[in-house]
Amino acid sequence: QRVALARALAPAPAVILLDEPFSNLDAPQREKIRREVRSILVEARTTAVFVTHDQAEALAISDVLAVMRAGRVIQTAPPHDLYRHPADRWVAQFLGEGAFVEGTVKDGIVTTPLGRFPTDATTTGKVDVLIRPEQVRITADTGGSALVVEHEYYGHDQLITLHVADGRRLLARNGPHPIFRTGDRVRYEIGEVVVLQKKADS
Repeated sequence: QRVALARALAPAPAVILLDEPFSNLDAPQREKIRREVRSILVEARTTAVFVTHDQAEALAISDVLAVMRAGRVIQTAPPHDLYRHPADRWVAQFLGEGAFVEGTVKDGIVTTPLGRFPTDATTTGKVDVLIRPEQVRITADTGGSALVVEHEYYGHDQLITLHVADGRRLLARNGPHPIFRTGDRVRYEIGEVVVLQKKADS
């Protein structure tokens, strides 16, 4: 990959196309090479069109991210803007997991079955609200309203599935400590939510 990139950059092109360049690498090597490639491109001041089906990779390497569906560009924006303000429910789900609930926006507040949250959404009335795992913080509490029903430990963090009071399931991505286990009672707090205009057929 390094040699191929050096050869491609030798003529000082205005734009370079990288189509799934890391697909044959294992995960640790893939992340290392990705950082190196980005550094080389920045140093060379070369624009690159980077094609990938890996959402995390797309978010990590891009300055501007374009999401395509059925051969058409659905939304283009800097990765942090696109992640926080997806154009629709499909884009939101494509970029990362989470739980959807219904909500109502009024006077800068979205009201949902799981609480009321501030929002900068310009829409009003009925909306879809996406709660991403990294926005759910949990604390061990034997009298808590949520139950841990699934747990995945990754070393750097843990992904916990919660069964909350109204029967819904929420995903929570928390740090590596403390360790939560299936059957634990916890309380939870939700931070920022993603508000999406409800489609007519949803």
